[in-house]
Amino acid sequence: MTSPRLIFCGALCALLCAPATVSAQPAPRLQDLSPAQQDQLLKDLETARAHYEAGRFTLAMELFEDVYTLFPHPDVLFRIAECQQKMGRPAAAAASYRAFLEQSPTVQDRQTILDTIDALEQQVQEQAPSALIVRSQPAGASVFLDGSLRGITPLSVELAPGAFTLEVRAPGHQPAQKAISLRRGNTLDLNFTLTPLPKDAAASSQPEQAPVKAWVLTGVGITALVSAGALTGLARVNALKIKDYESERGQRPRPADYNDLVTQRRALLGGAGAGAVVGLASLAGAGLIFIRHDQQDPSALMLSPALGARQLGAALTLTF
Repeated sequence: MTSPRLIFCGALCALLCAPATVSAQPAPRLQDLSPAQQDQLLKDLETARAHYEAGRFTLAMELFEDVYTLFPHPDVLFRIAECQQKMGRPAAAAASYRAFLEQSPTVQDRQTILDTIDALEQQVQEQAPSALIVRSQPAGASVFLDGSLRGITPLSVELAPGAFTLEVRAPGHQPAQKAISLRRGNTLDLNFTLTPLPKDAAASSQPEQAPVKAWVLTGVGITALVSAGALTGLARVNALKIKDYESERGQRPRPADYNDLVTQRRALLGGAGAGAVVGLASLAGAGLIFIRHDQQDPSALMLSPALGARQLGAALTLTF
């Protein structure tokens, strides 16, 4: 008669079905598990195997990991690596296959597994983006790649591999330009020390003080719109007085200031309209000046990504 222990061991081997292994360290013993743990182990293995065959690799991997925590046999680690490979996680799968080989150095299919690891690591290399880090003295310089603004220094960005023309600009300094080539998976770290322009050249290179004009126009526009609102309120008061008289016409004589109220109301509405036109025109003009100035000096007003190691954010720089 076959013992339950032999039946359990046979079922366990059938569920794992990893390449024949000889462990480099003592394998865990089933007898060290309680009957309840053995039942749970077999149940989890059966469920994990079913998930794997159905293509539910995430669920299968989670159960195999639970099994490995309870019963850290190398064959379970091999199944975890298979799931990770099917899930498109080449780096994790390669690490798990390597751990399996460390625990099972005499496995029959060792070379096949090594070839799989090489292919997975090549896949990781092909998927890795290129990174560019740009620093400058002084900091806060504008960074352009092929003529497109990418941010301000210090800058860290991920890019597709390829060749680029890098330019670093800062007001009052000589621009720096460099042809760069990024390879997949590599990080290029550059530091530029920008040369100050002579005082006369620096003064002539500075963009026109457009922001000052723009702020003046903005102030004029806001003042005009506030004034227009106030005049509209006064005209509303006059209109209410006129309406009260019209509703009581025939009941009392026309007030002495009736004509003055009508004239004032018209004048107030005219002034409010003119103020609104002036305010909107001033604000529109200020906006155009800001836009033109920003095109001449992108560092004047800019929101740019600020990426670093495990960081993601934004930097807002405003100069005027």
